[in-house]
Amino acid sequence: MAEIITKYSDYAIQSIEFFIQKIKDEMTIRDLSNLTHGRIKIIPVLKEHPLVVLTQKVVDNQTRSASDRESGVLPSIAVLPGNMPPDGFTFSKSPKTEIIEDEYINELKALLDLTDKEIQQQGLITKEQINLILSTYKRNPENSLLLETKEYHRDEEINISVWAESADITNLLTILIDSVLTEIQIGDPGDNSAIKKMSVKVHRGLNNIRFGRTLHGTEFSLTFLNTFVNYVVKLDPRVTDVEHDFTFRTPGDDNEH
Repeated sequence: MAEIITKYSDYAIQSIEFFIQKIKDEMTIRDLSNLTHGRIKIIPVLKEHPLVVLTQKVVDNQTRSASDRESGVLPSIAVLPGNMPPDGFTFSKSPKTEIIEDEYINELKALLDLTDKEIQQQGLITKEQINLILSTYKRNPENSLLLETKEYHRDEEINISVWAESADITNLLTILIDSVLTEIQIGDPGDNSAIKKMSVKVHRGLNNIRFGRTLHGTEFSLTFLNTFVNYVVKLDPRVTDVEHDFTFRTPGDDNEH
C-alpha cells in the first residue's frame, strides 16, 4: 500500500475572495462620490453581515450615540458563504494517478516565492507541505513519487448583503452590484470563466428598525458550479529500500479545474 506523504486541495475559484475582489475592483472605478452627491467615497466590502458588525459595535459601545456607533459600518457590502446542497456534486473525471516529474516540482517551487495568502488564492496548500514534497522527491528514486487526483463539481451558494441608512444609497448600490453580477454571469465573448451555471435571486426593499432608525437593505443569493480537486502525494509502494519517516499529514478539501 502506498504511503501518503501529504494531501491538499485546489479549486476553480476561492468563492468568497473572488467576489470580494470583483466588487472592490468595480467600486474603485465607479465615481461613487459624485453618484452619491458627496455622501460616500468608498464602500467597505466585508466578510461579516453589516447588521452583525453593527450589533457588535452597539454591544461594545453602549454609551455612544447611534450615529457614532454606525460610523464606518454603513453603508457597506458583505460577501458571505451560503448553504451547500447535500447532493449538489458530481465527479467530473475518473480518479487518476500520475508519476510526479520535474514540471510539477518546478510549479511547486514557484509557489515558495509567494506569500501564504497568495498561495492559498491558488490552492489549500502550505509552504511546509510544499517543502515536504520537494524533499521527498529529492531523496527518493526517480519515478517513485505519485500524485493521485480526484476532481469533482459542486453547487455552491454565496450571499451578498447591501445595507445603508438611506434607501437611495441602498438602491444605488443594488444597481451597481446587479451590474457586476450580470457581467460575471454573462461573461465576456470567448471568456473561459471559472463561474459556471450561475443564477441570482434578489430580495429588495428590506428594512431593519432595531437600531433606533430604519436601515435599508438588499440581499443577493447566488448559486453556481465550482470545480474542486483533491490531490494526494504518495510514495510508490514498490519503493522498499529507502528509509523514510514522514509524520506530516493534512486532509484536503477544495478546488480548481
